[in-house]
Amino acid sequence: MNVEWLLRVILAAGCGALIGYERAIKLKSAGIRTHIIVAIGAALTMIVSKYGFADILGHPGVALDPSRVAAQVISGISFIGAGTILIRGSGVNGLTTAAGVWATAAVGLAIGAGLYFVGIASSALIILVQYVVRQDFLLNYIFRKRHFHCQLILKNEKIDSDEVCSGLEQEGFKKTEIKVHKITDQTINLEIDGVLDQNYNIDDVLWEISRNPQVIEVKRED
Repeated sequence: MNVEWLLRVILAAGCGALIGYERAIKLKSAGIRTHIIVAIGAALTMIVSKYGFADILGHPGVALDPSRVAAQVISGISFIGAGTILIRGSGVNGLTTAAGVWATAAVGLAIGAGLYFVGIASSALIILVQYVVRQDFLLNYIFRKRHFHCQLILKNEKIDSDEVCSGLEQEGFKKTEIKVHKITDQTINLEIDGVLDQNYNIDDVLWEISRNPQVIEVKRED
């Protein structure tokens, strides 16, 4: 049994590494090591919860619920997930990473319980979602238009918001909403929320916007 339990922990670590790899190459706060440790911890907790108290279960008057220890993983992992979420102005970043850490813990619990097929299949599904669903070529077949959020850092000069909206519409934006995020003596930080037409490439649009002499920096937020 010790060998089988160790194999469960190792398998959970492998699944966590694969899930965390995509986050690592996207330079997110929770990468491969975080996902591996979360998966190992969840699997180990499940093993302890399921088998760790077997020596006292036969004692008179002793009744244990083996799911109680493992259930605390779901609430405990929330603290790690909260640490990956960043609020910038009216935008929120890190939700996908937080959800991935939470799902990795669930995978670790499943493998620790001996549900190998469900754990591995769920890992594959999470990886598929991380790699494929965010890609424009797939979403373009589902949605004709894409919601888009970015920040523009402009020189602090006289700016006509209608002129900015008009310029964005020429680049493929529709229903654009502009919010002034921060103003300094040198710069104005604008938050742009809009819908980008399918026929426009996001990278090309950002490049064209950055060529404006008033634009100091363009920040895309996923």
